[in-house]
Amino acid sequence: MEAGFFSEDGSRAYGTLMHEIISSIQDLGDLAGAVEKKYISGEIDAGEKAEIIGLLARILSDPGITEWYSGKYRVINETEVLHPAFGFSRPDRIMIGDNEAIVVDYKFGEREEEITSG
Repeated sequence: MEAGFFSEDGSRAYGTLMHEIISSIQDLGDLAGAVEKKYISGEIDAGEKAEIIGLLARILSDPGITEWYSGKYRVINETEVLHPAFGFSRPDRIMIGDNEAIVVDYKFGEREEEITSG
């Protein structure tokens, strides 16, 4: 396995890489360029480049997500905000529209199982 794309357990390096790429995307048109930067820097190879572009294009084209990357919103990445009950946090992406704000914290890697009480 390529060291730049996956760690030994298949999660940490992958999550960090994907987070860095998606954090640099304002709209869908930025996807190829963001991945290309990782390729040029030597962090991923040509096969990984194609795989990542395909994966992120599918994720970002999801009907519940695609509008976030449409250019409709003013985007603020990685900025500390103050919540009245929880204090400071640093969400990955804040999107501000005419009458709404959407806050997103990306999670890449293994899916966590939902814990339910019975």
